[in-house]
Amino acid sequence: MKIIKSEKEVAIKIMGSSFNSYLFRIESEEDIDAHLTEIKEKHSKATHIVYGYRFQNLERFNDDQEPIHSAGYLLLELLKEKDVQQAMIITVRYFGGTKLGLPRLRRAYKEGGLLLLEDNLVEAAVGFKAEVEVPYELLRNVNYQLTKIGLLVETNNFPEKAILLLRGSVNMIQPSRDYLSRQGLSFNPVPALFIKE
Repeated sequence: MKIIKSEKEVAIKIMGSSFNSYLFRIESEEDIDAHLTEIKEKHSKATHIVYGYRFQNLERFNDDQEPIHSAGYLLLELLKEKDVQQAMIITVRYFGGTKLGLPRLRRAYKEGGLLLLEDNLVEAAVGFKAEVEVPYELLRNVNYQLTKIGLLVETNNFPEKAILLLRGSVNMIQPSRDYLSRQGLSFNPVPALFIKE
C-alpha cells in the first residue's frame, strides 16, 4: 500500500483542450468535499470537473458528463492500480473547440494522473491518529510520557486546555490507552496511514 509524498498539480494541453490535474492527500471525509469545493470555485467556468479518490473503505469517482468511464473512473482505477490510499485526483477540463475522440480523451485524463503520481509515492505503514484534550496542569508530564512511548505529539494551545494531536504505530495504542486512562483522559484512536520508516 502506498501514500503520496506531496500534493501536486500538472497541466497538459491536447488539441486546444486544457486539462489541469490536482493530487490531494485525504485525512478525513471532510477533506473530499473541501477539495472539490476549492477546485469548483477556482475553475467555475470549466467544462468538466472529474475526480477519483480512495480513502479508507471509500472508492468513488465522477465522470461529470464525460463519456462513461472515460475520465474520473480512469483516475480511480489508476489509484487502485498503483495501490494508493488516502488520495484524490481531480482533473479540470476546458474544452478547446475540437472533439478529441474517446481514445485521446481517455489518454489525456490518464496522463494527467500518471504525471501527478510519478516519483510521488511511498510505502505506507498502518498506524493511528488521535486527539486528546489535556488540562494545562497535566500537559508537560503527558507530553513527556507519550513521547517516551514513541508517539509523534503535536500540541495546539487553547485558552482553557491543550489538544494533543497524536500519531503512532498500532503497537502503541494499548500503552497509550493505559497511560491516558490512568490520567483520566479519553483516547479514541482512528486508523491512519504513514510513511513507512
